Amino acid sequence: MQENRFERFFMSSPSAMVITDLKTNMIKDVNEAFTLLSGFGHEDVIGRTSTELDLWFDPKERIRIIDEVKKTGYVRVTNQRFLNRFGEDVYAMVTFVVIEHMDETFLLTTVNDITDLHHVQQELEFIAMHDYLTLLPNRTKLYQHIDLLIEKRRDAYTVVMLDLNCFKEINDRFGHDVGDLVLTEVARKLHGAIDQQTFLCRYGGDEFLFIMRTHDHDHLLSRIEHFKTALETPFVIDDHEFRITGAFGYADYPKEGSDFHEIVKVADMRVYEQKGEREACDRIARRLKLK
Repeated sequence: MQENRFERFFMSSPSAMVITDLKTNMIKDVNEAFTLLSGFGHEDVIGRTSTELDLWFDPKERIRIIDEVKKTGYVRVTNQRFLNRFGEDVYAMVTFVVIEHMDETFLLTTVNDITDLHHVQQELEFIAMHDYLTLLPNRTKLYQHIDLLIEKRRDAYTVVMLDLNCFKEINDRFGHDVGDLVLTEVARKLHGAIDQQTFLCRYGGDEFLFIMRTHDHDHLLSRIEHFKTALETPFVIDDHEFRITGAFGYADYPKEGSDFHEIVKVADMRVYEQKGEREACDRIARRLKLK
């Protein structure tokens, strides 16, 4: 009677379920929900292992879980990544339970699909960590990046600050909608100019911040010139040509400050030391015929 009840529960469960021989790792049975979730038919999986079917995104994770479930008899994983028959990602909440039957040991795996929830969580995390306009990382993501550097004990980095010249005049002359488009294009250009070792974020308003893993002064200046070239390449919005310029300032940690905030202050001070803002604004104003 218990076997009949279990069989009815197993076959009718909306959760994907798999019974595996714990000694051989061969799949003994699956329910219909598993075939729908995985894309494999019943006959495709019986007598085979999950490794042979390439179900695990990370096979090492399977070994870790099996070792743990053999010790404790029960494991629950809240966000496990699998692959279906077509190589597509499936995220699931999974429980692994050891069951004994007729002197044999089996593993009952129950899989609840949370792929949609996972994608929603990713989108919410992206929104929380990125600027809504430029889609660059925001300050929250920046501080997370700094914490990661500290955690990994990477004791040295360079902060480069960029402040655009005369952006207020662009907003006043063309309106904030065009100003937003200009910022978006600037972000695109800067993002295209960085390498994988450089972190770039929108620091606020018309300010951008780079974190670079170099203390070679000549290399640093070369990279900044590369950013300037990318920034100053002209582009057209609403039939108006824009040639954006900016002032750059940099500071080294820990050479020029005891923490990230002190380094930013030093870099920011150097921006305005060399900005020549009024002269730059007058030059751009003449070009835009604002006078």
